[in-house]
Amino acid sequence: VGYQKTERYPAFQFGRDGEPLPVIRRVLEAAGHRDGWEIALWFTAINGWLDEKRPVDLLDKADCADDIVEAAHRSFEPLAV
Repeated sequence: VGYQKTERYPAFQFGRDGEPLPVIRRVLEAAGHRDGWEIALWFTAINGWLDEKRPVDLLDKADCADDIVEAAHRSFEPLAV
């Protein structure tokens, strides 16, 4: 996420080892070319596809990765007209 002409990365996307969590790559792929701020806000907003939980609160639960990615696909897919 760009801020004051520097790149900033939300800490929630990194594991204890400092490496990005594997689910982050999958969510970014689902988000496509969305703005970094839009994606960061998606992680911190309540999500109906996740039973009204925020994706950020589920990142440390290994069994939730597929659910988070599915919610990202549903959230970021284009609306049918």
